[in-house]
Amino acid sequence: GLLRSYQSHVFERPLDALKMSVPALAYFVSNACQYIALSHLSAPVFHVSYQSKLVFTALMSVVILSRKYTAVQWACLVLISIG
Repeated sequence: GLLRSYQSHVFERPLDALKMSVPALAYFVSNACQYIALSHLSAPVFHVSYQSKLVFTALMSVVILSRKYTAVQWACLVLISIG
């Protein structure tokens, strides 16, 4: 079950797990910064910073995972970020 799946995906392919740990760490740092920002910012400003997580994740997927997005997908990300 779950342990067997974990073993086959993490221990038998450590390079794949390492590749995924980089965006996971970036996501963790982003979330930690958002909790700090929540205590220091107003609600509208915090909401804009919260939406930047989507753009940051998309950029990291392009840089680290070599993912390609279409112009329409980038435009949608911008529109979501604007609100």
